[in-house]
Amino acid sequence: MKFFQKVKNGFSLIELLIVIAIFGVLSAIGLTNYNGFVEGVRKDQAISNAESIYRTLATYSNQENIKFSECNEILSHDQMLSCLQSFYMENGPFVNIENPYNIENNAVEARNIPEPHKVFHDIETPNSNRDCNKTGDANGVDGIVIIANDTSLQSSQFNISIFVCLDMTVKQSDTGLHWKKIKETILWN
Repeated sequence: MKFFQKVKNGFSLIELLIVIAIFGVLSAIGLTNYNGFVEGVRKDQAISNAESIYRTLATYSNQENIKFSECNEILSHDQMLSCLQSFYMENGPFVNIENPYNIENNAVEARNIPEPHKVFHDIETPNSNRDCNKTGDANGVDGIVIIANDTSLQSSQFNISIFVCLDMTVKQSDTGLHWKKIKETILWN
């Protein structure tokens, strides 16, 4: 009597399911890491945009005869706002800056705000930045850079602060879009 041997020509269904499950787990891990990497790049780009704006404004703040006529002989807060807006309008140095989170959103905006540190950042609690999505002067979207001119001061000097809206954890229980101040206040003479 001859015994029949079972010839194995392929993989069993269980073996195929195990391989598919392994690929699924590896894909999920890879996708999560990729999304975290992309988010990190966007956040770094938004901070880089804000720091670039800070350096440019700090450089111009003590120079006279800037190529933008709106920025020469500034006597009022309205003129200061026009000067700041000229930097991201036509032919300004910030015109090509894009919002890394959504190119449809503004990347840069200037605002005249009395006491911007109280609007964007609570100075009495150093680690408590305000939410970006509040209405009014603090309204913003992820990645936007706000150039704030402090209108509470009445002098020939203007105080300019740079804030960027980012998704971050401020306190252990407070995660979301918050304003981050970039460096010190610029004194514009």
